[in-house]
Amino acid sequence: MAIFKDLDERTHVFGVLTLQPLILAATATAYVDMTRYNSVQFLLGVGTNDSVGSFAMEQSTALDSNGTEAALAFHYRKSGSITADTMGAIVYVNSDSSAAIAASDDDKWFLIEPDQLSDGYRWCRLVVTPSDSNGVDIWAAAICKGARWPGNVQMSAS
Repeated sequence: MAIFKDLDERTHVFGVLTLQPLILAATATAYVDMTRYNSVQFLLGVGTNDSVGSFAMEQSTALDSNGTEAALAFHYRKSGSITADTMGAIVYVNSDSSAAIAASDDDKWFLIEPDQLSDGYRWCRLVVTPSDSNGVDIWAAAICKGARWPGNVQMSAS
């Protein structure tokens, strides 16, 4: 009999942005519904990067365009490249700023944790913005923790 100690019923992984080249326009991940989980971390993967850009967090009162959106403060850590098992310091970014993706961030990961949502807001997402047209390959996943109603069949985070 197997013991699934690491496949717990309180953590849910949700792919919020498929692998894609980011060229010219800001790209947002899918929203995560924070009424179903106690916390979320976004894992942003950066591939070969000939460009620079930035990322920021948003919160919303609705899943669709009828909601009110607002910027959201967050913390993040950046990994070393894939061949280096190192993590950078935790950095705080306030709600009127964004974090930079440098041209030297090839094959790195950003672990991003939003601050608590403001009253009346239910959803959050990550927005990545390029600074030029050279492009960068990115993808993102949401790691939702502390399911409010855990079970073997996990609740959707969207």
